Amino acid sequence: NSDLEAVQSSELPALEQLSIWLGGTSHCTLDDVYAPDEIDDWDEYEANDSPLRYPERYNSSALDEMSVYSASGEVSVDALTEFCRATWPASLTRLGIQSALWTDAALTTVLSSPLIERLTHLDLSGGSIGNKQVGVITRHAKQLAHLERLDLRRNNLGTKQVGEIVKALPN
Repeated sequence: NSDLEAVQSSELPALEQLSIWLGGTSHCTLDDVYAPDEIDDWDEYEANDSPLRYPERYNSSALDEMSVYSASGEVSVDALTEFCRATWPASLTRLGIQSALWTDAALTTVLSSPLIERLTHLDLSGGSIGNKQVGVITRHAKQLAHLERLDLRRNNLGTKQVGEIVKALPN
């Protein structure tokens, strides 16, 4: 069984919110905070607990660098279809499918699913939704109009494309 199958076959009668993370493999470590030009001797750096490697404090710009979001594995349309068609408790109103490498077909599968009708919140953050998928989202504006929140943060959308989505959705 796949992870999606395991989730959808679970008995969770009072489930209100479900978040699944698909395809993301990008992780940031504290070591990634410092630019390579700050390290003179890489062998020394790797061999010791250097103050550069493990400082006592991080400035705010360094902390900003620690958030890395990306997706690396395509979402299977068949798996998503089965996931969306699964019998979910009536209490489920918030769904997150994050860090996914979206194809038009996979995004269409989710947005056209009857599951969407009962949600108040849909979180598709941290994935690969880009300018090419704007049309998929706007074509589903009617199905998404009832949502209190559609989260598309940390995707690959430009300002113009976000504006197109906002214009298409009433909320």
